[in-house]
This record gives sequence, structure tokens and C-alpha cells, in this order.
Amino acid sequence: MHYEYKCRECGHQFVAEQRITDEPLTKCESCGKAALERMISGGAGVITSGGGKASMPQGDACGQCCGMNGGACPYSE
Repeated sequence: MHYEYKCRECGHQFVAEQRITDEPLTKCESCGKAALERMISGGAGVITSGGGKASMPQGDACGQCCGMNGGACPYSE
């Protein structure tokens, strides 16, 4: 997974590739201070699984895109 980080001290922002089980990074790669915070980001949002079908990352509970695509849910079959 890719996580976005921002340093509270110097404002440096970067993306780090980590496993979901890895501890968050704390030391800024720019200023060296332990002032990083993991940013909340939209991420990929859609996972394709064989055959090109789109599915919700956490099951198939819909409702996150209401009204988009003329009311048609892109995650329904």
C-alpha cells in the first residue's frame, strides 16, 4: 500500500510504500525530526479482480458514489 506522510515541523510531504501491518513512519526524511503524520487519502478506491470487474475494496456494500454516472452504480454487476 502507499501511504502519504507530512512532517509537522518542515511541511515535507512524501509517499511511502508499506505493508498494511507496518508501523507508521515517524522520522522525516527531509529534516530528520520525529514529526511525521500519516495523511488520510482517497487511495485507489477500486480493486479489479480478474476479468476486469470492479469491486468495492471492503466487500460490495454500495452507497459511496450515489448520484454519479447518471445514478448507475459502477460496482453493480
